[in-house]
Amino acid sequence: PYAVAVLLPAKFKSHTLVLVQSASISEEYVKPIDTAGLGQELASMQQEILSRSRLEPIIRKYNLFPKEMNHSSVDELVGRLQKNIEVSPILPMSETHSQSLPGFYVTVTLDNPHTAQNVCADVTSMFIEESSQMRINRGKGTTDFLASQLKDAKATLDEQDQKLADFKAHHLGRSEEHT
Repeated sequence: PYAVAVLLPAKFKSHTLVLVQSASISEEYVKPIDTAGLGQELASMQQEILSRSRLEPIIRKYNLFPKEMNHSSVDELVGRLQKNIEVSPILPMSETHSQSLPGFYVTVTLDNPHTAQNVCADVTSMFIEESSQMRINRGKGTTDFLASQLKDAKATLDEQDQKLADFKAHHLGRSEEHT
């Protein structure tokens, strides 16, 4: 056992919990359009954030894998970092009867504890920024939808007002003639 411990390099894990607050617009007013929920959103964000364009700057910023930097391609280094980053959803408690995930964990495993912590913080920040941008876009979509509904309702109301005015103008004089 001691020989194995000496031969294997030390690994350090940094772990972050990200909790997700659900939408605050009542489903009475706006039915949810996003039926995929956090699981689909998380998978989409994970694909974006663990991409080469996002991880390559982190590899350079923290000088990760310095021995391999000159012998390996960037894609190989990115692949290695991707294997060291785990994103796992938190399952909702069965008592809540919730269909959406309440959040997720980001775990980074590296040889240096401070570097693992810094990379975990950077990756978590990217998830939070991406989630915020998705929420802004979804909010804008909701606002646009509500504005469109309001415009349609106003047009319908104006049309009904015009029909009522036409009816009154046409029939108001007739009722006086018959009395």
